[in-house]
Amino acid sequence: TSYHIVAHDSTIGPLAAILIEDSQWKGGQPGFASFIAIERYEDDSIKIRYRDGYSGEGDYVIQKSCGKIICSQNEITGQLMKYYVDVPK
Repeated sequence: TSYHIVAHDSTIGPLAAILIEDSQWKGGQPGFASFIAIERYEDDSIKIRYRDGYSGEGDYVIQKSCGKIICSQNEITGQLMKYYVDVPK
């Protein structure tokens, strides 16, 4: 079983810059109908699938958090926390 978070439009570029290893992310504005799918599995492993444009199912990418395609939830959480902003109420 996996759980998916899918992002599109203006959220893809910044999210990809944070999550995807630079060798697999060209930067800039992703093409129309691009997506990022963050797949969390029952063993708390995480895989990220990215598609630039509208063709195909996307490819699994190397993650910045651990330098591999499959990372732990703790590794990706650590990567995301670098960009966490606490806004006072």
